[in-house]
Parts: sequence; C-alpha cells; structure tokens
Amino acid sequence: MNKTHKAKCDEELRKKSLAEKRKFRTKRLFVIITEFVHRTKLALLLPIIVENHQKLKICLSGTKYEFVSDLIKDFHANKEKAEYAMPKYINRDADEIIETILANHEIIKYLPQKWFDNLSPGELKLFKCLEDTLNMAQIRFCRGPFQELEIQQVAHEFYQKSEEMIAETTYLEKKLENTQLKKARQLHALREKELEDENQIAKKAYETTLRHNLKAEKIAAAERHKLTIYLESLIEKYDKMMLEKISEAISLSETYKAIKNSTKNVEKEYNRVKDLHRELVIKRDSNYYSARVDVFKFVRAVARWYRKVAGERKALQKIPSEKHITKKEKTVRMKTKRVVRGSKP
Repeated sequence: MNKTHKAKCDEELRKKSLAEKRKFRTKRLFVIITEFVHRTKLALLLPIIVENHQKLKICLSGTKYEFVSDLIKDFHANKEKAEYAMPKYINRDADEIIETILANHEIIKYLPQKWFDNLSPGELKLFKCLEDTLNMAQIRFCRGPFQELEIQQVAHEFYQKSEEMIAETTYLEKKLENTQLKKARQLHALREKELEDENQIAKKAYETTLRHNLKAEKIAAAERHKLTIYLESLIEKYDKMMLEKISEAISLSETYKAIKNSTKNVEKEYNRVKDLHRELVIKRDSNYYSARVDVFKFVRAVARWYRKVAGERKALQKIPSEKHITKKEKTVRMKTKRVVRGSKP
C-alpha cells in the first residue's frame, strides 16, 4: 500500500517537474518566436521608419526608446552635412541604426498602423504568415503531452466519426438517388401508359372520324356527280333553246324585213285612199257621215241591252224554285253626239 502511494507520488512529482520544464522551455520559445516576428516586421518597416523620423519622435516621446528617434535624427543631420564619404557614412551610421532598432524590437508596439498599411501586398502576406505562426505556436505548445495525447485521441475519434458519417452520407445519397431514380422510372412508366391509352383513344377517334369523312365524301361525290350531269343537261337544253330562239329571231327578223318592204307600197296606197276618202266623203257629205255614225252607236247600244236581258233570262231558268229577285234596272240613257266633220285641218 505504501509502495503504491509512494509510486503515485513519485509519478506526480515527475509529471510536475516535466510540466515546469516544458512551461519554461515553451516560454523561452515564445520569446524567441516573438522577437523573430517583431524584428522581421521592423526590418520590413525600416525604410519607412528612417524616412519619417519626425513622426517617429512623436510616437516614441516619453518612452524609453526615445533615443532611437534622436539617433535617426543625427543620421539625417550628418547626411545633410556630408562629412563622410558615402560608403563609410552608410556603413557606420546605417549599421548602428539597424542594430539599435532590431535590438529594441518592442518599438513596434508604438508605431502607427498607417505605416503597416503602406506595405506591399507581399509584405502584408508575410506579416500574416508570421502572426499565424505565432498563434499556432501558442496554441500548440501551451498544451501538455498528456493533454495533447487526449486531444489527438479525440481528434482521431472525430475523424473516424467523420469518415463514418461521410460513408453513411454517401450511402444515403446513393440510396436517395436510387429511390429518386426508381420513382422517376415508375412515374415515367405510368406516364407512358397514360400516353399510350390516350394514343389509343385518339387513334380510335381518328379512325371513326376518317370513316365518317370518307362516307360523307363519297355521298358528296355522288351528289356532285348528279348535279354535274343535271347541270350539263340544263346547259345542253339551254344551248338548244337559245339556238332555236336565235334561229326564230333570225327568221322573224327576215319575215319582218320582208313584210316591212311589202307594206311600204300598201302604206302609200292607204294614205292615197284615205286622202281620196276625205275628199270625196267627209268634205262633200259631212251630214250623211254623221248620221251613219249615230246609227252605228245606236245599233251597238241595242245589242248590249239585248245581251244583258238574255243573260238575266238564262240565270232565272237555271234556278226555277228560287224567288225571282227583282232588280232595279238602270235606265241607260244613250247619249249621242253628232260629230260634224269639217274640212281637213
């Protein structure tokens, strides 16, 4: 029991000692990495620092690094006086400024952010890499070995679970894809069947309509044939009739011309006889002519009265049983007017 307890205590002391040593080494490592990062940044910013020594003096005023700005100021003053040759002047003062700035690397905390923004994209990318390296070192070396081992185990478990989840996801995706494909095939088959049924219905309807149209077309063709024959017969009759009418018109025209030619002399003779009659009868015996006209009118009136009376007798003889209907007969008064033919106007 005591041995076990002692072994546990020794193990704890050993772990504690290892942890303290690791902590000390990690701290020193962080200091080295931080100094490296700061010095690298200062090396990149060195031209800007030297050029803007007045702004640097304002930034370092009141700090323990104020002498750096004085050193750069003296550098510019000596440069203007040109007391030294250029190679010696550069070697002595420039090396001193570089060594001083890099030795006091914490100056970077007091520099304005605007100077960092004026760097090139490549230099800014290098700054980002250095900061990421420092952050990764802090995260990595702040953990102990056992903690790191536990983290690795957890990470491995997460990795395995991730692989399992990826495999399961792939399986489910394939299953879902197969299910969707199966459903799509079923829907396609169902739609194909529906389209086939619709096609059959449309085909039957088309065939029925086609038969009906063919039958109607035959009937229409027969009717058209009958009408064509009837129209041809009418045209033929019309042609014959027109031919007859034209022949008749030609014959009548010729007859009319012949009669007209033959009546020319008759008309002349009639006019001569008429003139002679006027001279002999009307002009010489006008009273006799008027008397003959009156007698002729009287004879016609008597004949009309006689015909009227005969008609009434016939009507009465046809219906003997009926009472005789007495009719008031209107007395016809014959008005005669003597026409006295005078001389020829």
